[in-house]
Amino acid sequence: MTLPKVGETKLPEFRDFMKDFAQALFSTAAEQGECWVCGKKDLKAEDFHDERSLQEYGIHGMCQECQDETFGGAAVLATLLPEQAG
Repeated sequence: MTLPKVGETKLPEFRDFMKDFAQALFSTAAEQGECWVCGKKDLKAEDFHDERSLQEYGIHGMCQECQDETFGGAAVLATLLPEQAG
């Protein structure tokens, strides 16, 4: 017997709903220039460390500070990608 992968046990309709819901939540915040986590407003490209962080904002709608708290910030980046650490 093999265990199902994460998400395989969800009904396709539920997966689709969750995907649409998350996309609406995150993209609305990003389009309005705010962080959906902390509520910081008027975010600009200059507020992010690099292009990857800016792309992450477009995906999940989190400001740089919330990304750093969630994903570990510069310390994790230095560990995973030492050649790109600033």
